[in-house]
Amino acid sequence: MRIAAVETEQCRPEKCDNLCIRVCPVERTKPETIVIDKTTGKAKIDENLCIGCGICVNKCPFSAISVLNLPDEWSTTVVHKYPTSGFVLFWLPTPKKGSVLGIIGKNGAGKTTALKILSGELIPNLGSDNNATKSVVDFFRGKELQRYFSGLYSGNLRVAVKPQYLDQLRTQQTVKEYLDGKLGSPLIDEFSLSSVLSSRLDELSGGELQKVVIVKTIESEADAYFFDEPASFLDVKDRLIMGKAVRRLASLGKYVLVVEHDLVVLDYLADYITIVYGEPGAYGYVSNYYGVRNGINYMLLGYLPDINMRLRADQIVFYKHAAKAFIQSEEAFSWGAMSVSYDNGFKLTIQPGVAYNGKVVCILGENGVGKT
Repeated sequence: MRIAAVETEQCRPEKCDNLCIRVCPVERTKPETIVIDKTTGKAKIDENLCIGCGICVNKCPFSAISVLNLPDEWSTTVVHKYPTSGFVLFWLPTPKKGSVLGIIGKNGAGKTTALKILSGELIPNLGSDNNATKSVVDFFRGKELQRYFSGLYSGNLRVAVKPQYLDQLRTQQTVKEYLDGKLGSPLIDEFSLSSVLSSRLDELSGGELQKVVIVKTIESEADAYFFDEPASFLDVKDRLIMGKAVRRLASLGKYVLVVEHDLVVLDYLADYITIVYGEPGAYGYVSNYYGVRNGINYMLLGYLPDINMRLRADQIVFYKHAAKAFIQSEEAFSWGAMSVSYDNGFKLTIQPGVAYNGKVVCILGENGVGKT
């Protein structure tokens, strides 16, 4: 099985004069192998005509093209293929009632696409032009996902999603208005959000906005809860609060999926782990689910023994080093004692200090105490 994917954001035909078309040897006899899509203005490769020579991959000045040969048996597990970029997602994570399923993998491998499909936001085309929900249910016949999609498409299974990107939520709406109907949630006090209820969403810090969206997601009436990178922007204390709240959902018999890069958070949250591997922008393959310890170890090892699949050339190893003695270096700059006050009553007091050349200084503290 061969896939040919084009990163649409990197592809710039107007700057390279369609170089991929000019160097493709198949184009001389079959001029429809690479075409410029009329709607996107980007290159599009016909995988049936492509011979996989790799010339266009090597010649592309923007590294926008990927041509990969994959195992033929994978062709029966194609869940979705984007018609513009050619990105292919193989298989899906399997949500489990009463358990937290953690999803881990590199960026661009299809984790968010999988969540969109499982939430009903995106109907998978199964690698063709077919977008019928009935064919999706039939595709997973005999699997746990058949019952899941049957409930989803019949309207009997409701899904609440905490999105990955929150910038689109930064509006002039206040937190109180955004959380309308959910102001009685104990999470508001647990996350220390009482002081920002009158603030606008576009005034909140990254951590505060993340907590507000998490509260709204958890307090939604749903049967399945999906969290896309919920630990981003949160300090250690808030991550623990978030983890306990997510675990409570699972104890109520809900489907819970969490996409996360932080292995420590995932170890704390998840009951099972699914690894999404592949070539960013080209394809992603969803593995079987593993126990948390085995799943994290396989990810670090870069190898899945059950299917004999190598994820990367080198394993990730954490070494323990003895503490290094502080070596005095040249002073870069220093500052005296000072304080900063804001109209809302917040006051930051800063003690005198020194920064040295060649030293890394870590600023550690809770959200909202003045680090920024």
